[in-house]
Amino acid sequence: LRTHEVLVMAQFPLGLAALNDMQATRSAIHAVYYRPLVPLTRMLQMELQDAGSFYWELKKPTLLIVECLSPTDRPIYDLSRGAWEFIQQEMSYAYEVTVAAADTVAAVAALVERQRPDILLISAHGAIGPAPNQRSIRIGNELYTGIEIPWLPPLVLLSVCATAPRGAGDINVADLMLRHHPHAVLCCMVPV
Repeated sequence: LRTHEVLVMAQFPLGLAALNDMQATRSAIHAVYYRPLVPLTRMLQMELQDAGSFYWELKKPTLLIVECLSPTDRPIYDLSRGAWEFIQQEMSYAYEVTVAAADTVAAVAALVERQRPDILLISAHGAIGPAPNQRSIRIGNELYTGIEIPWLPPLVLLSVCATAPRGAGDINVADLMLRHHPHAVLCCMVPV
């Protein structure tokens, strides 16, 4: 099969659909890229701004992994910490990796401000709130909605369930994070 890139400007998760007589989902065959369409002004802001580019080959990119899961959340916490320690050891030749823990949104913001990483990875649980149709990230006893941290690096990875659901009209973390100028936010659309 030839692969094609598909740009989806809709709230429907087209990449999860198996169309016609296909055995696999659309995202297994094509590279599917999503652009937020709701609200429409956000879409216009994204398309009209000069995104620039990043060339990390001249330096060792910095990766900050922030663990926001509670140590009492077994076995998920143990599995998560094991994965981050493995990444720190195995990727040290190519990335400068820092693993830190935070239990408040202010602590995450302070880590990001102090480190100024090229890549940020947040590990936490997804949550609904503060509004009934709003997705957020649970950090300790607080909810991070995507707007409380004033500066974000070019690439943000979220190891968090259902932070950018499509089709339900929810306000999601990924779209709100994009307002703080990362070039990309990679996250889950569905609960894991």
